[in-house]
Amino acid sequence: MEVEENKALRLACIGETDYERALAAHRNDDGVPPLVAALKAKDEVSAEALLNGWHDPNEVDQSGQNALHVAAEKGCRLPLFNRILAMVQNVNAVTTGYRSTALILAAANNHIDVVISLMNHPEIDLNFQGELKWTAMHHAVGWNHPAIVTQLLSDERTDSSLKDHIDWTPLMYAIPTAAELADLPRDRRYSEMGNRMYPLVHKLQPRRAPKITGMFLENEDEALLELLQDPAILETRVNEAIEVLKAWSTRNN
Repeated sequence: MEVEENKALRLACIGETDYERALAAHRNDDGVPPLVAALKAKDEVSAEALLNGWHDPNEVDQSGQNALHVAAEKGCRLPLFNRILAMVQNVNAVTTGYRSTALILAAANNHIDVVISLMNHPEIDLNFQGELKWTAMHHAVGWNHPAIVTQLLSDERTDSSLKDHIDWTPLMYAIPTAAELADLPRDRRYSEMGNRMYPLVHKLQPRRAPKITGMFLENEDEALLELLQDPAILETRVNEAIEVLKAWSTRNN
């Protein structure tokens, strides 16, 4: 172990190492491992340095996310992802928050290169059912990521018949066209769009999902389809709905 006198001399002469800079940047008091924090910040240089310093990618934060979960969710360069993948003990580890595996997170966030890499792992479970009993396929269809849907369907291990909390298989979440919506009776339209919208809102705001979904269903078909087709727009509208609900609560308390 480097003694303080030698460290002071080294710092004066050549400065901090990459590892020391990474550790200083991402050490925290929130119970988040520095490697996980670096990946959440999309700081891949620090992540590499921390791995070089023997930081364990199996360490988890308070929501049960390890380095593989975060890399799959946020996306990163494939060599870095594959390095982490080779070091984790359980490729199917499940987060304790929104019950997700790395494959589910990659599918939901449209990282097809990460999905392919995970699918090539000999121990991968393609059919794990997480929150709301959604599989990676449910997420790929529900979040409108057709390339990932195609990739998952190309593997004979994928079970596209698995049903979720409302007995819907993944392909039942395919987004209808405006013409198909117009042909539906109003009550069926409300039900089908609500079934498609609720899991997506629930992922972003679990506690307020029923209320926010109901608010969205008051919109015209065009606006609803836009929310289903674009995750970024959906997230923006959910945040706006939260502000509306907070303002309403303040006025009425």
